[in-house]
Amino acid sequence: MGTKHALIIAVLLLANLVGASRCPGAERSGTPTEWKVGYWLWSGWDPPKRKESEEAVDLLYVHVGTFWSPAADLGGYSARRVYPWGMLSGQGSKQSAEDSEAVRLVDDTRWPAQLPDAEAYIAVWRNTSALTPGTALVPALLVKYRELKRQATQAGRRLVGLQIDHDCPTDSLSEYARFLQELRAAMPPEDLLSITALLDWFRSGTRIADVLQWVNEYVPQFYDVDPPWTGGDPIPIAKAIDSSRWAAIFNSYGRSYRVGIAIFGRIVRATPQPSHQWERAYFRDLSPLNLAGRRDLNLIAELHNEAGETVVRYKTQSEINLGDYPLAPGTIIEMILPTQDSVRSAYLAAKALGGLAAGVVFFRWPAGDYETLVLTPNEVQDIISGKRLAARPPQLEVEDGHCAVVGCTNVYVRLGDRFPTQPVTLWLHTSSELEYILPAEHLRATVQGPHTAEIGIPSYAGVPRLYVGRVVTRERAQFTLGSEP
Repeated sequence: MGTKHALIIAVLLLANLVGASRCPGAERSGTPTEWKVGYWLWSGWDPPKRKESEEAVDLLYVHVGTFWSPAADLGGYSARRVYPWGMLSGQGSKQSAEDSEAVRLVDDTRWPAQLPDAEAYIAVWRNTSALTPGTALVPALLVKYRELKRQATQAGRRLVGLQIDHDCPTDSLSEYARFLQELRAAMPPEDLLSITALLDWFRSGTRIADVLQWVNEYVPQFYDVDPPWTGGDPIPIAKAIDSSRWAAIFNSYGRSYRVGIAIFGRIVRATPQPSHQWERAYFRDLSPLNLAGRRDLNLIAELHNEAGETVVRYKTQSEINLGDYPLAPGTIIEMILPTQDSVRSAYLAAKALGGLAAGVVFFRWPAGDYETLVLTPNEVQDIISGKRLAARPPQLEVEDGHCAVVGCTNVYVRLGDRFPTQPVTLWLHTSSELEYILPAEHLRATVQGPHTAEIGIPSYAGVPRLYVGRVVTRERAQFTLGSEP
């Protein structure tokens, strides 16, 4: 065989080897796909009453399982999302093989019942450990995934793939790539392998390309990426998306991607320390209504951060108990809220990325009608379609109070904009004569005439389905709601 022919054969063999190493479906992954809007749905979700008018969403990324390591657990919080409990994004040392083997699959995997309707579902495993899982975890994970596919099919749900949510330190991306290579090889070739991605992975000199060659899509997350607060400008949850910068980076890897966007808020308490730093901690079950009208809280600032979120700051005047938390004088309480502008600007910036951008994934689906700091899918849909939340009329909902002698009704209101910057006054009109009203805590509801009651709602109320109170009328009544007496 001549030298020329040998060279041609060698080139062909090399091409075959390169092609064989690519992720199954790589050609599809490198082709722009139809734009999809997805949501992460986290464990603990409590299904609210579904309205018949609600349409199915494109994608639901459903949290179904967890990785964990006793050696390096983050307590359920990631370095990306909560700095006080983890390393800064992208920092940390390389791990050993023994560390990788320490990451375990928690035996709590199950397909949730009563999921919201979606065109397709992706099962998410969250790594609460700072360590990257080793390849020995793959067989057990695939057993769980196959069982989930069976359960989803029986439930009439189209499960199309799995996602790994791992905040891998940037220096450990090579280890992560080996895990993903093994996982991809074990998965059915038609199923999609997705990962979440830290923005720090995309700086110069990292091994991000090694990771992305084994996945069908990745989701860079534009939230909780800023350093700890030092008492100055407010730290955003959302990260403003610079399309001109990120388009060239993301579109260079030949993989489809969807952009992670925050639609949630937080209430934070910050206490000054002798070191001139601030200790920050998060309230778990506090609502904006819990802060309304308190004389022991001094409103010191209302502003917007760089991402367009609303930031409201209070300062304690004395020792107080807020929920189950005792607070010292001088404690700062900071409420960070998603807004029309923060969500729409992020969505438009994601669309402007072009190339292989295949959609967005909003974090997260609200846990139920009672959750006060997360936008609902209906609100998000109106925002991204260009509708103004403040222009939506408030909606009245009533429930029979089952009183024997008089008419009594439990009254609820859904505000068009749940986070109004000013107090809201509404007027309730009844067909039967009003006797009295038992208003809900933090709200004002007073009888102003035989058939009219005035309702006062504090600014930044937040509650999706706001309980106004119990209205007692002489007879069973019909109700209407308006902005005029």
